Amino acid sequence: MPARGQTQFKSARALKPHEAGHLNFELFQVEYQDRIDLNLCVGVFRIGGEDLPDAYIIKEGDPITFDWMMSDSGILQATVKLDNGVNGPLELKAPRFYARKRAKSP
Repeated sequence: MPARGQTQFKSARALKPHEAGHLNFELFQVEYQDRIDLNLCVGVFRIGGEDLPDAYIIKEGDPITFDWMMSDSGILQATVKLDNGVNGPLELKAPRFYARKRAKSP
């Protein structure tokens, strides 16, 4: 610790401002590589239509960059970056999550 990472995704659906629906990013504390059902979910980052500025449209297949950082005190921060080439870049920050078990690790 600290640890950080970045993952690239493509949007699984289209999303428009003020539209019902959302994109979810689930964050897990991976301790069991072979049994993902046993890993602890430490947070869900959700982008809804209400989070998008007017006229910013996410199309199915648009690139999404997910950045995360875990501090040595167990605070998890996440940021989603969108850039569909039409509306320009957009960065959305998640609230801070606290991974209690990680903070207790030596």
